[in-house]
Amino acid sequence: MVGSEGSRSGRVVRVIAENPIHPNLKREVDVPPREDGLDWMAGQEIGLHGSIWRERDGAKVYATITEIVNGRD
Repeated sequence: MVGSEGSRSGRVVRVIAENPIHPNLKREVDVPPREDGLDWMAGQEIGLHGSIWRERDGAKVYATITEIVNGRD
């Protein structure tokens, strides 16, 4: 999968996400809490914005969450 493992500062959620084009490419990444305050769930897409994974929005590089490793710290 292309991209960074994300930021480890602040309250983050660790997830396993896969490349939607090549599902065998998975990576464990940290994502900040969702902007809407809801919990992350498997099947949601995250986008790479600079060096941080967060809500997909308009990001062209993205991944699909397959597993939540831990919740909010």
